[in-house]
Amino acid sequence: MNVTVDRNRVPVNDEVTFTLSPAGVGNPTAFLAECRCDAARFPALLDVRGIIARHRAGELGVIRADTAFVMMNMLRGVLIRGTAQSAAGLAAQWPLAGKTGTVDENTDAWFIGFDPDITVGVWVGMDEKKSLGSQEQGALAALPIWMEFMKAYIDGRPDKDDPPEFEAPGNIVFLAVDKANGAVLPAETPGAIREAFVSGTQPGANSFNRQP
Repeated sequence: MNVTVDRNRVPVNDEVTFTLSPAGVGNPTAFLAECRCDAARFPALLDVRGIIARHRAGELGVIRADTAFVMMNMLRGVLIRGTAQSAAGLAAQWPLAGKTGTVDENTDAWFIGFDPDITVGVWVGMDEKKSLGSQEQGALAALPIWMEFMKAYIDGRPDKDDPPEFEAPGNIVFLAVDKANGAVLPAETPGAIREAFVSGTQPGANSFNRQP
């Protein structure tokens, strides 16, 4: 994410703050929709130990498809019932997911969102790092701009009446859960949240048949 850390110079317990560009935040988010990237854009990647992980040219797996789908499903919840729920109506009509963001002292407001085909990021801030105002958070400053763009984008799609889908890998299990405490509920329980799990990691996994 356009961030480099020298672990030998930064003590583990120290608080470190980084400033990221819109591209620095948006590019990793796009991987959740695609689960892969063009390796030509990343000639070498560092693992958690700082060791270069070399790879052959071509398409590079960035994140497991099942992990990406679970994360995407969580980010759909942000629009449906979370900090971006003012976009719930739009998310009910089109497959959308995303996350709000607000930097300390409200100096920057973000919303990064995506559908199965594109990722769109909105940043609101000033040239100099100064507060936008105590109420200028991602959901209030950036999200409305993102929504306006996405409405126009969706309206211009030839398939707007037949939306695409976030396709779940075969090893994804869906369960109805209580939004207050995460307890598993009968499938048709009113008000339950439909959560995605990698097969074998869901609550009560021993009582379910694992999928291949």
